[in-house]
Amino acid sequence: MLRRSLPLLRRYSTTAASPSAKPTAVSRFWKKSLPSQSADGFRIKLDGRILKNPDGAEIVIPTQNPILANLVAAEWEEMDKLIKAGSLPMTSISVRGIELAGAPETREGVITNLFRYLDTDSILYMQDGSEDGTEGILELQEKYWASIINWVSAEFQVPITPTYGISSVTQTPEAISKLRQFVEALSPIHLAAFERAVLSSKSFLISTALLKRGVSVDFAVAAARVEVDFQVMKWGEVLDAHDVDYHALRRDLGSISLAAVFAASLLHSVSAFDRTSPFIIAQGGATRGSTLKQTNQFNDAIETIPCASVTLILDQPKVHASDLGRFSDSYSAIKSMMSDASSITIPYARVTDGVQSVLSKLSEKCNANDATTVLSASDISIASADSPRVFVSRLASLTGSMEHQQLAASENSKTMSDLITKLESLATDYVVVFTSSNSASQSLVKRSDVAETGATARAGNTTFIPFNNRNFLQKYVLFNTGLFEGAIALFLVVSVSLLGVNILVSVQTPTKFEQHAKK
Repeated sequence: MLRRSLPLLRRYSTTAASPSAKPTAVSRFWKKSLPSQSADGFRIKLDGRILKNPDGAEIVIPTQNPILANLVAAEWEEMDKLIKAGSLPMTSISVRGIELAGAPETREGVITNLFRYLDTDSILYMQDGSEDGTEGILELQEKYWASIINWVSAEFQVPITPTYGISSVTQTPEAISKLRQFVEALSPIHLAAFERAVLSSKSFLISTALLKRGVSVDFAVAAARVEVDFQVMKWGEVLDAHDVDYHALRRDLGSISLAAVFAASLLHSVSAFDRTSPFIIAQGGATRGSTLKQTNQFNDAIETIPCASVTLILDQPKVHASDLGRFSDSYSAIKSMMSDASSITIPYARVTDGVQSVLSKLSEKCNANDATTVLSASDISIASADSPRVFVSRLASLTGSMEHQQLAASENSKTMSDLITKLESLATDYVVVFTSSNSASQSLVKRSDVAETGATARAGNTTFIPFNNRNFLQKYVLFNTGLFEGAIALFLVVSVSLLGVNILVSVQTPTKFEQHAKK
């Protein structure tokens, strides 16, 4: 069963897969996914069974990449009942990176293939404005494509020349040489991420800017979708097509951004988790792992937090784990403001039992009633870092129309930037980042209750209920998709069964007249 699911990981590769390796839908068969550390690296265990690549070899993530190992384990932990192609981006990048590390010839072939995308890069072919009705796309191309071209040109100190219309264009030998030096210097994991970015965005230059942190994930997605978005603006959106493609691209480029930032992160030690929706607490060279599965499991984590610290808690409902890559610029800001490069937390956790427990335990531990400060996204005010402070910022949910989702993503990025700016003014050596994420589709919760809960959190009330918490959904059993459908199915089965029994009895049981006639 495990081996059957892994051909799905071959989706992003510039080399052909075996004709027999056809992706098939596979049901989830494991209960827990855990990273396991050994002398030669990290292995991912699904109920004790080691995760293997499509060729049957164990997937071993290097010891210096603990965050990547935990992200891979988290993907499998968050997997829905059915494994779908493209739903394991971090795993795919890791497997491809390991493959490239052990095959120099394959690596060279990948680099050669990637450079074929440079001269045919879509963002180099601009509209010349000679046709009617192209005003909108010219603005988009100038905003996104020209910005990336100018950034790459300035970053590498070489001219990058676009063309207008359909005429071909070739870059200078100097530009190609410098870009090739950049690609050849990439680590195996980063090369795998770059390959995935190029194949997803269909652009060598967008991928270069994304991998080098020149643009955010949202900007890269918008640049890759200029022509699609122009058509949507002109003709309207096709549901279950444009929106699905948009989220798939954000997931792919988000995972690439995460890999770019955290694949090379050096942490001295990482604990194993009983559940891989972890947060990693880092201070100096010491790193400790814990989870937020049950309220009574907070104790061990809280004890690691010194009283003179800053704690940043962010909730991001209904966002795939890999989408957290769009905040990687802000995480880089956190990392840069800390003295030790290892003092960076993994940007992935799901708060399953509420923030109030954390607030209470922090106050009790530090013997201070005002140990926490709860802030809304619109009222960020930090005075000092004399006591632990918990900043609860309700981020906008990425639901609804594509326009609303893009607006919410932009607002969330601004919220993060504002928080980081405030934190940079503090003399702190300790930051804990909590981010909520759940890709499970448990919809049909009462809209009014969700809105009311969100409003309460935004107002600064410390009572906190995650939108995606299963316990929260259980309070509205009839609105839980699975239970509701199950109840209807059970009712229909019982009704049909009783009807069948009634008909059977009425046919086989002789009437009183028949019984009397036989006598």
